[in-house]
Amino acid sequence: MNDQSLPMERIDVTSKVYGKFDHNAMNLYLNKEKIGRILFSNQGNQYELAEGFEFDQDKIFHYERAMEKNGKYVEDCDLGWC
Repeated sequence: MNDQSLPMERIDVTSKVYGKFDHNAMNLYLNKEKIGRILFSNQGNQYELAEGFEFDQDKIFHYERAMEKNGKYVEDCDLGWC
């Protein structure tokens, strides 16, 4: 089974996202990777997010491929590093 055939899973990443101000916007980051920005204006805030991210009901979500429920996450755990 390849990754493309796995369903997408919607993950709430709000608590892991942080922002840095930049003029009239706030750049948004997840794990040091820029995922978008919030533009501030008199007409309200505008959210621009990278592909795979969504702003919904005051939360930020990331869409990821779901892992197989019966599949292994790591193989060869007897090597002692996992």
